Amino acid sequence: MPNQESELTSSSPADVRAWLSSHHPKQLSMLDKFEIELRLGRLSTSSTATARHSSSASSLDPNNDSNSTKNYGSPHYLGRPSRSNRRLVTFRTVELLRSLIGSTKWRNGAQLMLLLKGLGRELHSSGGFREPAIGNVVRRVMSCVREEVASQSLIEEEEEKQVEALSRELSRMDTNPSTSSMNNSVSSSMNSVSRGKVVSFAAG
Repeated sequence: MPNQESELTSSSPADVRAWLSSHHPKQLSMLDKFEIELRLGRLSTSSTATARHSSSASSLDPNNDSNSTKNYGSPHYLGRPSRSNRRLVTFRTVELLRSLIGSTKWRNGAQLMLLLKGLGRELHSSGGFREPAIGNVVRRVMSCVREEVASQSLIEEEEEKQVEALSRELSRMDTNPSTSSMNNSVSSSMNSVSRGKVVSFAAG
């Protein structure tokens, strides 16, 4: 049963959709529109979908000459997706993920990774398996998230080490008699200076 909690705890597409439906319906609507276009082949770069789309467009063109010579050297007839189509799919996928990531309320890197995994599986099952660019974009974004999380973890570990080292140094100073007496002398001197400033201020 899909998870209805406020926090996303699973990368299952059903759980991701339920989470979006409960907390981010606008983003779910964007995802649905993208998937509809994907299923209809409007975002497809495969030779079959491209040929089907071109054939449909040609049949609706009243000026189309069926006896005219076709350009069999074009990428469509050679079975290769055009570069412009690949760019379109990549651009649309990036825009979708940017909108979903930027508008949803995920708490940490782990939850963001669950969201991306779920979206990747959802898009794959909706026809993304025919478009390598979609999977490549999702994996690239996940890689960037991992790198950012790892970098942040290193910074936090370094800060913890510095705090621990400072704590050990302070403990050593407290247990060292000579250091303790020096601390007392420094504290007394600071108090004397402070009182002197107060007296001078009062006299003035």
